[in-house]
Amino acid sequence: MACMWGIGVHEPSSNFHYTSSTTDTKPTRPSYIIQKSIMRIFCSSENEDRIEIEEAINRDPSEVRSLLIDALLACCRHEALPDTADTIYAEESFRLALAEFRADDESQVCQRKHMSNVILNGQSGARLRQQARRAELVDSSLKIGGPLALAATLYATHDIQRSLRSKKTFEALEGMTDKSREDLYQKCRTFPVHSSFKQWFKTVLYKRSLDAVGLASLLHYLGTTTVPLFIFSRIRMARGAWGENGEAQLYPPDLTLAIVDRQAFEAALQRLKNAGVVQATSDEIRIDRSLTTLLYNRDKILVWKTRAVQLLIHILPTHPVLEPQK
Repeated sequence: MACMWGIGVHEPSSNFHYTSSTTDTKPTRPSYIIQKSIMRIFCSSENEDRIEIEEAINRDPSEVRSLLIDALLACCRHEALPDTADTIYAEESFRLALAEFRADDESQVCQRKHMSNVILNGQSGARLRQQARRAELVDSSLKIGGPLALAATLYATHDIQRSLRSKKTFEALEGMTDKSREDLYQKCRTFPVHSSFKQWFKTVLYKRSLDAVGLASLLHYLGTTTVPLFIFSRIRMARGAWGENGEAQLYPPDLTLAIVDRQAFEAALQRLKNAGVVQATSDEIRIDRSLTTLLYNRDKILVWKTRAVQLLIHILPTHPVLEPQK
């Protein structure tokens, strides 16, 4: 019996399944589907078993490659995706760069120094700014994709004068649309990176800003990805409560100065923004919990959990508002 095969889109919420219109008379040929919600490709067999793409390649490598090439060529021809080839090349270079990162490799000292400067200052240093366009790419990578995107961009384009691959990667980034670059920077958060990166990144902030690490710990223990900024303004105000004699009394905040002191708080928050750990607007702080997980002070876990609770206790009312009795 004939079966449908091809690459399609699967929407879990609507159970929509699209396949190509090509009919194959071989009943053993699988159907390859893209699960859009988590951006993974898997193989669906006739009995609807789902097989990881690696296993599908092992079973029928030529067929899987043929289907993927068809899909990629369709992307290249689509008017919204003219930079598909550049995007593929840049992503491959980014993945290789992160895999090759080593915190103790002496040959990478220059790249790590540039990364430290950008993370701590929020922009490229004077030497890197001599390559104006590359400096723009580096700065935007951190703002959009965080420190992993920064590392990938710096490492993948570190020697465009002598390295053919670095030059081609830089040209690919230049050839991509703004939207495609932003998507790639964001996707860097999901790329595997050498284990030494985590310790290196934590060390950079620990050496220069303990207040920033403390604030990151506090934000982490609030247990959410978005925190209203007004709660940190509220924390600097005295808390009203009923006294022993039934009279209203005001209690000053009893928290670390890194939070209560406006100047110290803003400096610490700016450090976290520079490092790509948070993004802040006039209304809220958006937290990258994958990074705060790395940064929170494991030696003082109970301390920062307690401070998170103290913050909430201070800003929330402890007694109901009573209407005046007639």
